[in-house]
Amino acid sequence: MIVDKFPLSLITAILGFGIWNIQRFMEDRKNPNAKALKQDNLVRAIYAEIDFNTTDMEIFLTKSPSLSVLRQAMAERDDLIPHITDARHTWFYSSRISEMHVISDDLMSQIVQFYGLLEKIKMQVEGLNAKSYGTLSSAGRFKVVVLIRNTAEEAWLCGKELLRELEHAYTKLGLVRYQRPELVELETLRTRMMALETRIEAVKTASIR
Repeated sequence: MIVDKFPLSLITAILGFGIWNIQRFMEDRKNPNAKALKQDNLVRAIYAEIDFNTTDMEIFLTKSPSLSVLRQAMAERDDLIPHITDARHTWFYSSRISEMHVISDDLMSQIVQFYGLLEKIKMQVEGLNAKSYGTLSSAGRFKVVVLIRNTAEEAWLCGKELLRELEHAYTKLGLVRYQRPELVELETLRTRMMALETRIEAVKTASIR
């Protein structure tokens, strides 16, 4: 009986080992694809976050009052504290930085510099709400605002260059900046809306047929 069962158990073991090897082979084939997809999604997400923050810097710079207007207003009112909203989005960078080793050292250095500038802006904006800010002369308070604008411009330029570098390094992803409505001319928005409505009507007509 032992002799009869031995070949069967050996065959069972060989079959089990063979199945295990096949499963490992299939997993190894799937893993590179899954890993590549994960890396691509990582790049897309960090690109989108940098794009959002870069556009925010541009909106701040283009929509803010001119320095001459601001200087005059601050000279006329000692109690004037410019309202600057810090609306940075850094969640993805902060939470996924440990996974960014797949990005080249050069690009990673630029990414760190960009987010460092955003953090610098945060600290400068917080300074506007400090009690010591109200004790400064109008010229001193004006210099603080100029400093924030200069840092915002530096972050904007850094972000634009970084986005171009990412687009060049990952051409296969087709990375394209999102055009925020705040920076789009009203007539352009109307044209886009009309085109969208036309496509919707076309889809409705086709579904009825």
